[in-house]
Amino acid sequence: MRRISKKFLALLLEVALMTDFFAGCDIMGPVGGPDPGEVPGAGQTPIPIDLSVPCDGILSISFVPEDALNPFTSRSRDNVAVAGLIYEGLYALGENFTAVPVLALGVTTLDGRRYTLEIQSGITFHNGERLTVEDVIYSLNRARNSTLFGGRLSIVSGYDRRYDAQGERLDYEMDIVLSRTHGNIPMLLTFPIIQRGSFGQVAPPGTGPFQFTDEYGPPRLIGFPGHWDERPLPIDTIYLAEIITIEQMTAHFNSGFLDIAALELTATGEPLLAATRELRHFEASLLDYVGFNTDRRRETGRVEVRQAISYAINRVYITEDIMRGPAVASTLPFHPSLFYYDELPSEVVGFDLAFARRILAGDATLDGFGAEEPEDEPSPDPATPPPLDIDADEGAGEGDETDEASSPRQLSFLVASGNTNRMEVAVYIAASIAELGFQVVIDDRPYNEFIQALNAGDFDLYYGQVRLQADFDLSELLFGNLAFGGTGNLIPSRLHDDFLASGQSDRGERAARLSRAILTEVPFTVIGFRHLTVATQRGVVIGMQPTQENLYNNVWEWIVNLPSETGA
Repeated sequence: MRRISKKFLALLLEVALMTDFFAGCDIMGPVGGPDPGEVPGAGQTPIPIDLSVPCDGILSISFVPEDALNPFTSRSRDNVAVAGLIYEGLYALGENFTAVPVLALGVTTLDGRRYTLEIQSGITFHNGERLTVEDVIYSLNRARNSTLFGGRLSIVSGYDRRYDAQGERLDYEMDIVLSRTHGNIPMLLTFPIIQRGSFGQVAPPGTGPFQFTDEYGPPRLIGFPGHWDERPLPIDTIYLAEIITIEQMTAHFNSGFLDIAALELTATGEPLLAATRELRHFEASLLDYVGFNTDRRRETGRVEVRQAISYAINRVYITEDIMRGPAVASTLPFHPSLFYYDELPSEVVGFDLAFARRILAGDATLDGFGAEEPEDEPSPDPATPPPLDIDADEGAGEGDETDEASSPRQLSFLVASGNTNRMEVAVYIAASIAELGFQVVIDDRPYNEFIQALNAGDFDLYYGQVRLQADFDLSELLFGNLAFGGTGNLIPSRLHDDFLASGQSDRGERAARLSRAILTEVPFTVIGFRHLTVATQRGVVIGMQPTQENLYNNVWEWIVNLPSETGA
């Protein structure tokens, strides 16, 4: 069994933390009550406000008092979210996975390995101290050793101070040195900046629009009057509601004493939120995919089997009907909202059982992605899943020893238990693969046993879920600790290196080359990307544009309406 490296454990912890961060304590499933109300302008008739839900005239968000607000040590998803109002990064993750400068003025490079960073002058921390590159270096080192940010910063090999003509250190310029070429470094520099020497504090000084206080009253965030962005905030005080359990969150929200709640609608046990809530779905790099064992199992070691399975998966039905909407289908490990997605061969592999059968029969091939037109053959109604033959035999997973003359070829499908939506998707995929003449045995195991089975290669296929970095670095999936089943030698590493090194002008072309290789060899086949969701009391906040790294991303653009309990 392959040992799980420290880096892999950090990646798993990052995935777990970020999933829990936005999962509302791992909540999922259909929301109780009537269909969700739409945000203004979404085109649906809004549900009348339930006047039985009181309004207390203040804006409240979740907070775990036992945990720190330190962005590098906090372990609760609520406090990590609150930190987005207190701390700022050099860049912020914007819409469509773009990087927006915040504390940085910009970065320049000659070779893609050494970048010169310039930060804004005149920025102050909440305690009045000025921001310099000393604070950036301090925060960079903390981030490189943190669970949440360490993965993306693993290619940062060092930094250098810069000096003026007289040999004096520059306070607002520094060099960042990378271990390999990267053409999109701003996406790596979204980690929060704290004041140097403050790592051990529960709530270190930040530069964000709000600062934390619990003096002379309940824990709350108050507007920072010295913030560099002089636009008025839509609200001066945000109160922190002490929420620990799902039951507390549900009770506070339905009683009107919690105004914003983060959800993931494909997690287990979603609370029944009041009909007065509004739901906003937003893009995330949460990838669902099916991985293959290519070096230990005969069937999935054949490229034509992997290609056929990819064609047998109806991604649109899965994301829209089984995941119930908060997801987007994709045939590639690149989110459809990326600016270069239209340049990729995304339509080459679609849902087509007839073409999948022809691939298995040797009557069709994928030749440089000028895939020949499939012959007309009716495909089953995607709304009616094909029948599934699940065998719970002890011998499940030993498909290589099946007598092909007397029984279907058997494939074991490894799935982590504990998530009913994931299991629904797995059952449908298994049924679809069965249409190709395979007997699919779903092997659901607790998470720890699931990881052990992956490392031992005890599977033909597995259901994978991972949070990709916002620069869509696929290193771990293609070549690293997530390349289970011997898939690490299927894709030339130079294609991936070229993609990461690409700039705005050639990123689409480089991504297309990598995509063609992935679609040809099929080390894994993508299902799609899950969205994240935020619920708000109806009409309380208008204009939210959350991102997966900051639920409160554009607080300056909010319109806040806080009617009191008496309607004043």
